[in-house]
Order: sequence, then C-alpha cells, then structure tokens
Amino acid sequence: MTGEVALGPLFLMLPVVVLLLAVEWASRHATRHLRTSERQIRCPDLARLRVSCLVVSDSRTGLATGVRRCTAFADPEAVRCGKRCVLPG
Repeated sequence: MTGEVALGPLFLMLPVVVLLLAVEWASRHATRHLRTSERQIRCPDLARLRVSCLVVSDSRTGLATGVRRCTAFADPEAVRCGKRCVLPG
C-alpha cells in the first residue's frame, strides 16, 4: 500500500454522512409549515378564565395544532391541559 489511498474508510463513512444530512433536512422541513401566534382566550378548562396563549398553527391550513405556552399555569411553558381551547372536538 505504498503511495495508495485507502478508500475503504471513505466508503464506510459516506452512508453515515448522507443519513445525517437527510435527518437534518427532514427536521428543518417538518417545522417549516408551522407558525405561532399570541391569543387572548377564555379557557374552557378553568371556568372560562381569561388567559394568554401562544398557539401553534399549520400555516397552510390555518388550523391550530397545539398550545406552546399558557398563562393559566405557574410555569407557562408546561402546558398540562387537554388544549380544548384550540383543538377541535
């Protein structure tokens, strides 16, 4: 092997690099169609208490998909309800 380039390790690493790039692309593509908006609503779970929520919506359909933050909780980031305020049903 004098003067030759060992291509074995390169061919072993190539699928790993391609897989990592595919995962990165998929994760960016999956969140591209979401948007957030701040809303003032009356909570159906807390006796119609007026709260401020950060609502996540699908930007293509406009339908709400969840709640990221809500002032009804001591820790607004830890939303622990059924999210009936924005979800259908």
